[in-house]
Amino acid sequence: MRIAYLIAWRDGADSGPFRKMKGQITQWCARGHEVGLFVAAGRDAVDDWRRVGATHLTISTHSTGNKARERRQLAEAAIAWQPDLAYQRQGLYYPGQGRVARVCPIITEVNNNDREEWALLSRPKSFYNRMTRGLALSYGSGLVFVTSELQSLPAYRRWVDRAPSLVLGNGIDLRSVAEAGPAQTSRAPHLVFVGHHTAPWHGIEDLVALARARPAWHFDVIGRQPAQLADAPPNVVGHGQLLPEKYAGILAAADVAIGSLALHRQGINEASTLKVREYLATGLPVVMGTRDTDFPHGAPFLLEVPNRSGGVLEALHEVDQFVERWRGRRVPRAAISHLDLPDKEDVRLSFFEGVVHRAAARSHPERRQDR
Repeated sequence: MRIAYLIAWRDGADSGPFRKMKGQITQWCARGHEVGLFVAAGRDAVDDWRRVGATHLTISTHSTGNKARERRQLAEAAIAWQPDLAYQRQGLYYPGQGRVARVCPIITEVNNNDREEWALLSRPKSFYNRMTRGLALSYGSGLVFVTSELQSLPAYRRWVDRAPSLVLGNGIDLRSVAEAGPAQTSRAPHLVFVGHHTAPWHGIEDLVALARARPAWHFDVIGRQPAQLADAPPNVVGHGQLLPEKYAGILAAADVAIGSLALHRQGINEASTLKVREYLATGLPVVMGTRDTDFPHGAPFLLEVPNRSGGVLEALHEVDQFVERWRGRRVPRAAISHLDLPDKEDVRLSFFEGVVHRAAARSHPERRQDR
């Protein structure tokens, strides 16, 4: 297939979503598909996107200041490339989306509860999203949800009823992550968190509250500068935004990792976050505020605390026991083998093929086989 990947993402290799999209493209190309990458990127991220390895690349850096026009130009470039399928992360509606849909089916990846997330991030963008999301979703020929809960939300029900959908939790290329050896048990517990400083659903204030409750423990926070943790106690160390190779040693030295603790702010209780997959691939057990799509019945190495403000302190006794139980131990690779990216992308590509064949059958009904 010729797959056009339409992306608006300003960040580069130091962001999890960038690495996820790069991994997807790498897997698709490895299976013989042609992938055209049409990306609206930040100026600082251009070199990272150029190294992704897509078959074709068109980059816009918002040089004119007119984002709508540049998104339209990207859509037109994708159309000129003549793809069999267009793939995109759900975002704000952009001009040209309807024209792409007239040329080939569009599949949209849903990563979050978009209404609630935009309400947290930007009032103007939240209003724009509410006014246009129905139009954007109406152009789709298929949906890929990263959790079952997202697929079942009333906000998506209409679109799930009219187009095929797939639930596929996020994966990780297990071969790309080194397994850490057992951490030292002779010193105080070390915990680690990886996240982005603009995401209120990470619940960093709950991590800080945990650090205050356990002053003997050490907490490394990757993705926040020390100045962004000014209210934190001395046992919390901010490392800023780092590339994976720069923080791999911090993960390897940790006993336990911390996932998102405030996804209740998005109105969701299930996730398949990229950071949890990175933790598990390293061998770290995880404390988090939601259940995980790929572990519907839980797992010994996952501790789910209440998904509400202060939930981690409510479960402080369980957290103590969990940390003590896992010190000096690592999550076995065999227990997380179903998270491996090649297997995940095989499922996604099979879904792509089904959508393309369905679209072709609608366009050429005489080609349908008798049933």
